[in-house]
Amino acid sequence: MLVHDIALVLYRILTCCYDIDLVLYRKLTGCCFDYMQAYMEAMQSQWSWLIQLTVCLEQHVKFKALYHQFFKDCKTCDEDIDRQMDMLSSRYSQEHLDSDEAKQRVKELQELQKHLTSLQHHIETLVHRSGEVPPLQLRSSPVQSPVRVQCLCTYRQPEVKTNVL
Repeated sequence: MLVHDIALVLYRILTCCYDIDLVLYRKLTGCCFDYMQAYMEAMQSQWSWLIQLTVCLEQHVKFKALYHQFFKDCKTCDEDIDRQMDMLSSRYSQEHLDSDEAKQRVKELQELQKHLTSLQHHIETLVHRSGEVPPLQLRSSPVQSPVRVQCLCTYRQPEVKTNVL
């Protein structure tokens, strides 16, 4: 949403710049007009850079949310598995049961089997999602070997240049 708002502001500014250019072109001559036009172009360039940075920020927030949601889901799944293991080891370790208790335990085990099947499906979903989770921890560590990256905006620096594909 932020990028959209900034783009609207940029559009308004550029529209005003175009109108100002027309007025100035009619009233100013020579270096004054060139100076104003250079200033407007510089401002447009800065706004363009701001939009690109905002796109990067929005992507970072999105990736961070994916990362934390994935690990929250993993933790929840792990806790559920631990609860099931504790229940199995404590509740079903008795050697002697009467027939009513045995029937009740069979029903409980059938319910547990259904729950474990749904848990298996959840784990398979997590395994599939794991390939889509951005490795945020790599952002703060020095690069030791070539790493595949996704460029979110055009970036220029004397020793590095990237472009959005």
